[in-house]
Amino acid sequence: MRSIATATLALFLFFYGVSPVGASGEDSALQFVQVNVNKVLDILRSCKSGTNCTKEQKRHKLSKLADELFDFRDISRRALGRNVRRFKEEEFQRFVQLFSTMLKNYYINKIDDYSDEKVVFDKEMRLSEEKYQVNTRVIMSDKEIPIVYKLARKDGKWRVYDVLIEGVSMVKNYRSQFDQILKRKKPSYVLALLEKKNAKSVYK
Repeated sequence: MRSIATATLALFLFFYGVSPVGASGEDSALQFVQVNVNKVLDILRSCKSGTNCTKEQKRHKLSKLADELFDFRDISRRALGRNVRRFKEEEFQRFVQLFSTMLKNYYINKIDDYSDEKVVFDKEMRLSEEKYQVNTRVIMSDKEIPIVYKLARKDGKWRVYDVLIEGVSMVKNYRSQFDQILKRKKPSYVLALLEKKNAKSVYK
């Protein structure tokens, strides 16, 4: 499955933006991002120096944060779109597992490229009673990149279900890929494809 540069940068930068540690269900979506950003940045900076954790320890911490932070089931459902109806429940459960593993394997391998980019928090916008988006900007040496996080409150916690960079949705990018594949292939083919990709994409 071909990678998408926009989705890569979106989720890559997302790992620098938020952390569930210390956030309460009473926080606003914007507060959730603002309060926790420095905790993840501190981990990345500390591990980058190599004095407080190994590369594998850093990746373990980031993988654990991703499990707590992202709603991978919802992301998987949205990435499949209308094709989700073609998956039996056990196939969909397997898809969630494989797809989330693929995302983590691929994007955590990009974490080592972190170089102290600055994150600016602009505002939050209410999308519905329990859904919000937080608009941010990543300040790089030569440009600013707008990043939008879409969150929903579930079980008293904020969970992310999509990330947009420069207006392009990570979920929609993957949905386009899966839609093209499932026009010709069965769900079992997608599962086999993800299994093969994951076998080749272990943490470096």
